[in-house]
Amino acid sequence: MAKQAITLKIAGKSYPFNIESGKEEMYRLAEREVNSYLALIKQQNIKNWNDQDYLSITALQFAIANVGMRKKAV
Repeated sequence: MAKQAITLKIAGKSYPFNIESGKEEMYRLAEREVNSYLALIKQQNIKNWNDQDYLSITALQFAIANVGMRKKAV
């Protein structure tokens, strides 16, 4: 399948990707979801946390959701 180049911006940083054509919408939706959840977590203003901490919790939250969906599918 053909590839296309896109750039996603996560937490203010740009990341280039070469993805299969036709999957751009899925990547863009994921980009928006990550940034939205990250903004929600950052609103909590947890003392002594930096961007890496907020991104780690965001990743953990998505991993927990993924595991939950896989368990339901079995």
